[in-house]
Amino acid sequence: MIKFLACGWLLVLLSLAAGASAQTINPVRPLFEIKLGAGAGTFIQVPLNLRAYEFNWASDNQFVVLDAQQNPLPSTITPWQAPLAAPQPAIKRQSVPFFAVAAETSAEALREVFITRNHVQGDAIKRISQHDTLSNNTPEFYLIDLHTLEQGISGLVIDWQNNTQNQFLQVQIDGSNNLQDWQHLTQGSLVQVLEQGQSLIHNRINLTLAKQAFAYLRLSILRGAEQLQINQITAEELLYTTSNTQPVSESWSLAGTPAAEQSSQYFPNAHRAASAVHAFEYSRQEHTPAEYLSIDLGNQTYANSLRVLSRPTAKDKWQLIYQGIWFQTQVGEQWQKAEPIKLSANRAQFWRLEFAPMQPVAAPKLVFSWQPIRVQFIANNAPPFVLALSDDNGSVSRQQVFNQILAKHRLQTGEPAWINADLIALPPHYSALKQAGPGIAINWRQWLFWLALLSAVALLAFFALRLIKQLNLPPSKQD
Repeated sequence: MIKFLACGWLLVLLSLAAGASAQTINPVRPLFEIKLGAGAGTFIQVPLNLRAYEFNWASDNQFVVLDAQQNPLPSTITPWQAPLAAPQPAIKRQSVPFFAVAAETSAEALREVFITRNHVQGDAIKRISQHDTLSNNTPEFYLIDLHTLEQGISGLVIDWQNNTQNQFLQVQIDGSNNLQDWQHLTQGSLVQVLEQGQSLIHNRINLTLAKQAFAYLRLSILRGAEQLQINQITAEELLYTTSNTQPVSESWSLAGTPAAEQSSQYFPNAHRAASAVHAFEYSRQEHTPAEYLSIDLGNQTYANSLRVLSRPTAKDKWQLIYQGIWFQTQVGEQWQKAEPIKLSANRAQFWRLEFAPMQPVAAPKLVFSWQPIRVQFIANNAPPFVLALSDDNGSVSRQQVFNQILAKHRLQTGEPAWINADLIALPPHYSALKQAGPGIAINWRQWLFWLALLSAVALLAFFALRLIKQLNLPPSKQD
């Protein structure tokens, strides 16, 4: 008997050892091959789409990238970011006032240029400006007033009447805030030739000034000033604007059926009687973290109360997602409807709509949408790479290694160039694993553990019963 009990305990120990071995080996389930272009680099990113979430039933931390030897690579999950569009140039233009200044004009007289006096003549007020007295056929310079300029300057455009003696100009620009102390800014040449239907015009001088850097500019004509007639001076500011491209979004629809229970399943007050509703229920077959929900009523008109409820499994209680007025109505030839409902990455599998009972409604469709996230990983020289699911709880370590390598790369060579990749169907030798079903992974050690444990328990129970029977036997009669 002792030998039998020892065998039973040995089986129990073996089963526990097999169980410990089974727990140390976690199933990894390949999903998709990551398709790379020719000459792909080290830093790869691949967007996750609806197909990936047909298999992922838990969280995004289960996604892992494997190389050809099934080694997990450093990786992280990041939100989708719209790439920056190429900078687009934009030019702001503003005409600025200017005055021809004679050679003998004093600084005090220059200040008078910008002083206006009000002279009362009867009931009328006449504004008198002093700048006309400063004009000259051949001025020493032109004074440009920047007080009203509401932008910076990247260049000045000078338009003048085309004359033979003014086809070629050499100009110099200085800046000042008090009309006494001048700072040299730039110097250049301007050309304006119009002959026999041909034209050669270069009337812009580059000048970089921040907004309100100077109150005045002095435009000196070093060559071509005689009988020069300037028509207009325009300040230009060259701007480069960048904008994100429109985010890529995925959407999918879900058909529903009338609910078996046509009374509301929302119970904020336990003592409140259930109210009648028009209810429809839906079941999702994927676990995409949906961000927005819209309701497609087709050509039905509706403008009344609506409740949206969801629950992770069929055994859970319904949770309220939205309660309010929902409308869809035709305005002219266009249909207008309420804005989509924000869901905040909802993975719930079961959904329920409750419409007001006074208006019959045919079963609408639920339309979910989201912006796909992406997996970024650091590749090695062992392709092909595979996107898989794993419950090894190693996502934190993989992300820490990823962050450290990325930080080191940024210090040495700057921001890496991310290479975009795509998910494609797995090769045939992965098909058996892929067809195992969501959340299912074959592990022979787990089967061995349970088989050994059950066998050991059965054997111990058998010998325990035999021992009890022997202990309960009456003592034998002596002859």
